[in-house]
Amino acid sequence: MAARSTRLEENMRPRLKNVARFFGRAAWSCYAAAAVFVVAVLVFAPELRPSWKDGWFLPGAALPVLAYLLAGIAFGALHEAWHWLAGRALGVPATFRVSYRGLYIVFETDLTQIVNVPRGRRYGAYLAGMAIDTVVVAVALGLRLLPLPETLDGFLGAVVLYRLVGIAWQWAAVPMRSDGYAVLANALRCYNLYRITWLTAKARLYRLTPAEAGELASAGERDRRAARWFALPYMAGVVAMAGMFALVALPLLLALAQWGMVRLSSGAIGSAGFWEALAVAAYVVTQLALPPLLALRERRLRRAGRLL
Repeated sequence: MAARSTRLEENMRPRLKNVARFFGRAAWSCYAAAAVFVVAVLVFAPELRPSWKDGWFLPGAALPVLAYLLAGIAFGALHEAWHWLAGRALGVPATFRVSYRGLYIVFETDLTQIVNVPRGRRYGAYLAGMAIDTVVVAVALGLRLLPLPETLDGFLGAVVLYRLVGIAWQWAAVPMRSDGYAVLANALRCYNLYRITWLTAKARLYRLTPAEAGELASAGERDRRAARWFALPYMAGVVAMAGMFALVALPLLLALAQWGMVRLSSGAIGSAGFWEALAVAAYVVTQLALPPLLALRERRLRRAGRLL
């Protein structure tokens, strides 16, 4: 497997020679211009501002859900691929892989070796995913300014909704070590801000084990100093994520659940409408039940010392 991976990288090296152009000054000017365009459209064209209703852009429910899942995979891959390309542009041996978390297909980019790059040059790799997300939103909004078929316009509205939520999530999900967390930790010149903040909070509210106390005592001064106030953005991120869930995810899931219950109660068992409603109901239950189940699993792994 290692030999095959090495041959693959050798074959792709000539193609990656020009990768840096995607992260040079001209490229970042384009990303900034896309961000300005997005803000301008959302300010001056209020009818294009996203709402949870944009997630339901077709008469039925199964097709929007399927489209969301496929688009989520595609744009998630694009987001992580841009991290990977940015790492390669810096000469960092970044690793891009397809993995899973529970029932979700996820894409991961390992940029661990970026610690060998000067801090000032790391921001591009950390912000690369959000940069390409901004371009996707700008293109979708630009197309929506044109006369389009209703279905295509609705799909583009869903793309804008999901990608804007994704960008907001990257900044709100500081407690989950998101891209925004990486930017913040790098700016503060911290090594493991997330972990030290957790230990600091635990020491104040409860007590540390001898191993945890030793870990906190051996932490760098910058991490310990930042951890004293990092709880504030940590809690702000929790509130922001809860707000996004309450304003976007929950109304959409409840609407899907209501639609599914109506179809299940009125459709004949075994009919196409029955199976469509059953699939949507399974999706809603999974979306609501999986996060707490994953949280319990991670808690168990942390207690066993298998997860930080």
